[in-house]
Amino acid sequence: LDLYGIYGEMGLRAIADVLLLPSVRERTGPTRRFVDFGSGSGRLILGVAAMAEWEACTGIEAVTGLHAIACECIDSAEANEAIPPGLVT
Repeated sequence: LDLYGIYGEMGLRAIADVLLLPSVRERTGPTRRFVDFGSGSGRLILGVAAMAEWEACTGIEAVTGLHAIACECIDSAEANEAIPPGLVT
């Protein structure tokens, strides 16, 4: 996306593989929070939210256009009951 400069995404399968590693699962402890810096359109944060039980999932995106898309996707996922309301911000 030339409009937004350098942009890259991590695949859902790759993050699922990381989240399933025993060393990662041990470190999540009682507060299961996931934060995605540079969360883009929200694809990864929504996928992660659907993969496991989380206390909260937070996406942080500086590009206004991508942030707006992510907010629309979150609203749609909540409306379709794909994720609980308020889980993803």
